[in-house]
Amino acid sequence: MSRVVVFGVLALALSACVDRTKFVSDPVVLKTSQGEVTCQLYTKRQLQWDEAVEWPEDMHEGLAREYCRAEGIRRQDL
Repeated sequence: MSRVVVFGVLALALSACVDRTKFVSDPVVLKTSQGEVTCQLYTKRQLQWDEAVEWPEDMHEGLAREYCRAEGIRRQDL
């Protein structure tokens, strides 16, 4: 196995053990054309954890998640 694969598997395993509550922000509410999306954002370095926790019924979960990840990136640049 290459070192890159071994390192990737190890990093993934260790990230599963991290207590995300230590990195959590207050919920963020975004206004979209379809309604409000509530996001749970984490630190500026943990953008992959950013997630939607509430979204309009007629919005797909994936789109809500995209809004939240975009907001995390926007805040990273501040």
